[in-house]
Amino acid sequence: MEIIEDIAIEEYGLADRVFVMSYALLAYMIGAGALFWLIFAAGGLAPLGFMDMTYGNAVLALAVNAVLVLAFGVQHSVMARTWFKSWLVRFIPASLERANFVLASGLITLVVIALWQPVEVTVWHEDNILAAVSLQVGYWFGIAYLLSSSFVTNQAGLAVFHQQALQGPGVQATLDVPVQPSSDDAGFPVYSLV
Repeated sequence: MEIIEDIAIEEYGLADRVFVMSYALLAYMIGAGALFWLIFAAGGLAPLGFMDMTYGNAVLALAVNAVLVLAFGVQHSVMARTWFKSWLVRFIPASLERANFVLASGLITLVVIALWQPVEVTVWHEDNILAAVSLQVGYWFGIAYLLSSSFVTNQAGLAVFHQQALQGPGVQATLDVPVQPSSDDAGFPVYSLV
């Protein structure tokens, strides 16, 4: 794995650190809030789609939803690229790069949530009580798995808090960008989130 290292960071004063930490915290709250809203909306526990732009037209609703999914995918794909990260850190401190990704992801997710168009078609329905309960157990297990697996990664590092807390005058920050995946024992690609 090739890592881009030694990106020079100017020395931060207390006000700069407070701003960066506050920005990172706000970005993380928006990103996590949007993610959980989407998860709960998928389970029918939160509203989804606040603006009806299709007036019941299923084809138009599917087209709007496809554009929303495409926008979400493009944002994630472009902002994850090394060339974009290198371009972005010319304008902002490298320690804010991840916070900007989290913020942009949260904002695009909120746009998807707000503009999602319902399609009044039942795709699937389960009347068997045992199957319905099993599906609910699977849904809640998925949420528990998401939460527990997030503790395996360094969430503080992903949210920039760890980077910012360790960064001081004269300290060089590193921007870890995995270029090629390694593989684990099972042969699956493993990407570093350090």
